[in-house]
Amino acid sequence: MKIGIVTWSYDEHQGISRCVVESTARLAQQHEVHVYAADVATPARARVQVHQVPMRFRQVHINDYDFFVRAGRLLKRESFDLVHAHFPVWCPTDVYTCHGLARMALRSFRRFPGDARRDVATPRMLRWYAQIPVHSYALRQRRPVLAAVSRKVAAEVAEESGRPIDQIAVIANGVDLDRFNPEAAARLRRNARAALGLDDSRFVLLWVGNSLRHKGIRHAIDTLLKLPPAAMLIAVGADTQHNVPELATAIADLQAQGRIRFLAADTQIETYYAAADALLFPSLYESFGLVVLEAMAMGLPVVTARTVGFADEALNDGVNAMVVDRPWQTDAMADRILGLMNDGGLRRRMSADAWRVAQHYTWEQYCAGYEALYAAVLNGRQVHRGRAHAT
Repeated sequence: MKIGIVTWSYDEHQGISRCVVESTARLAQQHEVHVYAADVATPARARVQVHQVPMRFRQVHINDYDFFVRAGRLLKRESFDLVHAHFPVWCPTDVYTCHGLARMALRSFRRFPGDARRDVATPRMLRWYAQIPVHSYALRQRRPVLAAVSRKVAAEVAEESGRPIDQIAVIANGVDLDRFNPEAAARLRRNARAALGLDDSRFVLLWVGNSLRHKGIRHAIDTLLKLPPAAMLIAVGADTQHNVPELATAIADLQAQGRIRFLAADTQIETYYAAADALLFPSLYESFGLVVLEAMAMGLPVVTARTVGFADEALNDGVNAMVVDRPWQTDAMADRILGLMNDGGLRRRMSADAWRVAQHYTWEQYCAGYEALYAAVLNGRQVHRGRAHAT
C-alpha cells in the first residue's frame, strides 16, 4: 500500500511528531510511506520518504494556513492508496487523527480560576485561536474516518464534527518498550546522574515539555518550593526560562540553591528518565501525555493532574501514579511527592505498577490499530465502488 502521511513536524521532541516518526517507521516495513512535513528536524527512519513542505512566512499562525494549502497541493500531485492526516490540509484525506482541539483546550482554560489563567491569557493564546478554523474544516469533512488519541479527545471530536462518538476511532499513543523499560533505567541511572553531578542525597523531579507555560512549569516550581531542600527539579525541553520572566526571581533563588536546572531537549530523553526519581507533570491541557507513558515505561513514579488525558483515563491515584484533579493543587502534589521521598517501599511499588500499565501501550499496537482502520477504509471504497467516502 502507498500511504501519504501529513504532519506539521517530523522530529523526536514533540508528542505528535514522535507518534509520526515511530508509527511510520513501523508502517514502512510493510508499506510505501511518504511523510509531508513543514519542519523536518530528524533524519528519516529506514524506508520512510520524508518531503519537506516549503513555508513562505515566518509568523506561526500564518504558516498553519500556508501549510494547509501547500501540503495539499503536493499531495494532489501524487497518487496514494490512502492519505492519513495528523494536521489539516485542504485536499481530501481518508483518515484524520485529532491529537487535541484548540477550541476545547481554550474553553477549558476559560473555566480555570483567575490565578490559574495567567499562563493562558487570551493574548498568549492567539495562535491557538487562529488554528480553530483549519481544524474545524478537517473535522467537518464527510470523507475522512476520524480518529482520536484518547476518549477525552474523541468526545471533543464528536462535539466539533457532529458525528456520533461511536464513529470516532480511539487509538492510544504508544511507547517503544525496547528503549523505555526498567532495565534500561537501571543500566543508565548511575552514569546519567554522574553526568548531571547528582549524588544520592538528591531526590530528582523531572519535568519534560516544549512550552513552559502550557505544561505547567509555574505549578511545578510552586510544588518544589513546598518540598525539603533535598528535592530538585530538572526541566527538559525546547523552551527557555527567559520566556517566563515573571518567574525569574523564584527561578534565580532555586538555581542559587542548586535546586532547579533547565536543559535543552535531547533525543536521548531516556537518560533523563533514568536519572530522575519521579516525573512531575502538572500540564494545563494534554490530549494524551506521551511523556507520562514514557516515564512509566521506565518505571518512574509519576505525579500529574487529570488535565492530562492519559492520566485521567488510565491512572489511579495512589495505585499506579499520583494524580491530583488540577495542576494548581500544588499542596496535594507536594504531599504525594513527600510520600515518595520518605517511603522507599512506596516508590518501588509505584514503579512496578507504572511498568505494568505501560506494557499495554506499544507502537506495534498503535500501528495495528491504524492498519485495521486503513483496511476498513479501503474495503468501504470497494463496497461502494469508489464513492468519495468510506463507511
